[in-house]
Amino acid sequence: MKVGSNVKRKPRYWVEDDGKVLFESDDASEAIQWAIDHAGQIELNGEFELKEPINVTTGTIIKGKRKLERREAV
Repeated sequence: MKVGSNVKRKPRYWVEDDGKVLFESDDASEAIQWAIDHAGQIELNGEFELKEPINVTTGTIIKGKRKLERREAV
């Protein structure tokens, strides 16, 4: 399962599997958490601004091609 991001697109973040979009959100934390809750392995493609912490269970594998950031709310 892949989690993608594109700042020029609305919603900015999405979860896909085999090319089919399963979930979309403007909140990176929500999209990543949804993917973790629904798959044992996820791949992150793009840049993600995390508003909330991500809860990862034992056995979950996260592969990333870019960066994750947690920024404080303004």
